Amino acid sequence: MGILNYKKINILETSNSKLKDKNNKLTIAMGDLKFEFKQVKLESRYKDKEIEELYKHSAKAEEIISKNKMIIKELKNEINAIKLIADEAINQIQKLKAQANRDHTNSSISSAKEIGRKKICNGRKPTENKPGGQTGHKGHRRKTHSKVDEVIKVPRSGVFLDKNLYIETGEVIKKQVVDIVIGHKVTEYQFMKYKNKNTGEIVHVPIPQELHNEVSYGNDVKALATLLNSDANVSIDKTIEVISEISDKKINLSKGFVNTLNKKVVKESLNELDETFKNLQKFKYMHIDATNVHVNGKNVNVFVTANPHDTLYYAREKKGKKGVENTAAEDYCQLLVHDHDRTFYNYGSEHQECLAHILRYLQSAIENEPKFTWHSKMKPLLQKMISTVKKDSLDDFTKDEYITEYDSILELATKEYEENPPNKYFREGFNLAKRLRDYKNSTLYFLEDIEIPYTNNLAERQLRKIKRKAHISGSFRSFESLDDYCKVQSIIEMAKNTGDSIFKKIGNIFPKISFD
Repeated sequence: MGILNYKKINILETSNSKLKDKNNKLTIAMGDLKFEFKQVKLESRYKDKEIEELYKHSAKAEEIISKNKMIIKELKNEINAIKLIADEAINQIQKLKAQANRDHTNSSISSAKEIGRKKICNGRKPTENKPGGQTGHKGHRRKTHSKVDEVIKVPRSGVFLDKNLYIETGEVIKKQVVDIVIGHKVTEYQFMKYKNKNTGEIVHVPIPQELHNEVSYGNDVKALATLLNSDANVSIDKTIEVISEISDKKINLSKGFVNTLNKKVVKESLNELDETFKNLQKFKYMHIDATNVHVNGKNVNVFVTANPHDTLYYAREKKGKKGVENTAAEDYCQLLVHDHDRTFYNYGSEHQECLAHILRYLQSAIENEPKFTWHSKMKPLLQKMISTVKKDSLDDFTKDEYITEYDSILELATKEYEENPPNKYFREGFNLAKRLRDYKNSTLYFLEDIEIPYTNNLAERQLRKIKRKAHISGSFRSFESLDDYCKVQSIIEMAKNTGDSIFKKIGNIFPKISFD
């Protein structure tokens, strides 16, 4: 038993020693693990700090990114704003170019108003021929006058004095010199005074109203002064000066006298003006237009209604419907030719727009909208229409072809403006396309009736003299004087249209001296 217990003790001791070894090993391993744990913990702290730093850097990065995004956004906005400014500048440049290049070929500006205006060339091609009459061409000689006031027979001279050698053939070569008689003529009317034997009263033959003043001026003086001042647009001062010069300074008119002549002409011509008014309303078409002038610095208007035979001018304080009141156009029931003034669409039954204006506007669009093609197609089409009508060779088939092509070009315009919308600075082309579409019938009416003029040039020519007068005088003194001037211009046009002498026409208007 003792031996067994000893063995057991040895075994236990051995086991205990092994356990101690293991425990030591475990203690050492635990120490190692603690050291490693401390190291891991230290590393973890370092990592936490790194992570914290990374978080800080990440936050800063996000802040920088956010700021960069804001900067990029602001830069994009600035770029867009610069693009808008650039587009605006380009559009403004386009507008300014269009304005700078505007002349009588592409707008309503008169060639006379152009600054540094270009020479208006005709359509003739230069040749090598010298100026003057050409061989084979019939000459245009001056017509001889049947009424001769004085005949001067040129006597023999030189070698022709020998009558034995040179005998008369009976044939005469006639050469006339036509001149104007300039001077003055004074006619004195003497009224004998009589004494009544019964009453002692001194009496005389009644003196006509035309001789009321001690010195009166004859109808030729009145006619010439009216002609110079109203038709030739010579100022009152210059009219007085010219008449004084041609009368050897014997006739010196007053401003008041010249200023009242128009009123007297109008007073004696009211019936003729009424007749012209009726003739205008009877004719199958009527031209109408208006222009502005100044009366004492205030803008007023002059309207004109005309056909190839009759013309009437009207002074009006306002434009629009007020301006048309009491003109021949107010109650007119046939076709009006005009320049697309929408007021005129309230009058007449049909309308023809002025194609001369439209062709100029098309030219402007061609010059200022190079990206588009519709206007470069429309212009030659309208010119072809006009040429065909001029030649009187328009048939129904050709007319239908023209209208079909007209419509297709406007469809092209719609497509082009949808792809490239017009900017706010140059909408003339877009507006013109819309106008040609909306007012198609009024643009092409001349195809329905080739007797209808396709331009309003007649009315514009008639208004040109009004503009010249306004340019020379600067301003009319009163609205009444403008009204009289317009009526006198109407009377002058009567004489021109009938082929009468304006000078005689006006002279015959003034009352003649009569003792009846």
